[in-house]
Amino acid sequence: MPGEIVILLLGPTQSGKTAFARCATRQKWEGGGSTTDCKEYTARVDDKVFRIIDTPGFDDTPAANLGALGKIAKKLSELGQAEVSGVVYFHRITNTRLTGSARSSIEIFEQICGVSFLSKSRVIFATTMWNTISDEWRKKYELLENELKNKQLKHLASNTVKFPRFNAATESAHDILRYLAKLEAPTDKFRLQLTREIQQSGATPSGVRRTAAGRLIGKGMGRGGFCTIL
Repeated sequence: MPGEIVILLLGPTQSGKTAFARCATRQKWEGGGSTTDCKEYTARVDDKVFRIIDTPGFDDTPAANLGALGKIAKKLSELGQAEVSGVVYFHRITNTRLTGSARSSIEIFEQICGVSFLSKSRVIFATTMWNTISDEWRKKYELLENELKNKQLKHLASNTVKFPRFNAATESAHDILRYLAKLEAPTDKFRLQLTREIQQSGATPSGVRRTAAGRLIGKGMGRGGFCTIL
């Protein structure tokens, strides 16, 4: 639909993507389950209409991750003249370690966006699970949040990526969408790297494997090892 603002949701399984989509659309969310295919939601915030695309998570075997990437590529190829205006990546703040799979998921997300898109203030790195943290433990996770922004993911923060908290509430989701709605309408120069790549090579399995994200997954990243961040 003309005038819709297209938002792509990325992140590991059960990191908050579907909760965000349901909160944004005022649908009841009881938790549990995971998205195995791309699913669209329509949200209306103030006078804006958002087309929200929920996606499978990148936290499985390389083969499964490549399958998830293929589904995202196919969905992007079906947008026609519509362009993704913003990306929201979800990360559970309760994950005190960036495991191999969590770090790999972030790296895949970066390759989907590309340097140009990341530098245009169109990417949100939303930390989740704040609504489950007691006052006793809040300080610990606030320190972890600071560690993520200023050390572990400093390269994203310096690229104008925003780091809001999503607390699984409608107003919290709407605040993020309001920020994205203020941005200039997307044009060719703001296009996702993955969109550019599949326009050239196609959203076929072989075309997806040739994308930057596909090549990264093909290296078998995400297996073993972890990095303690707090």
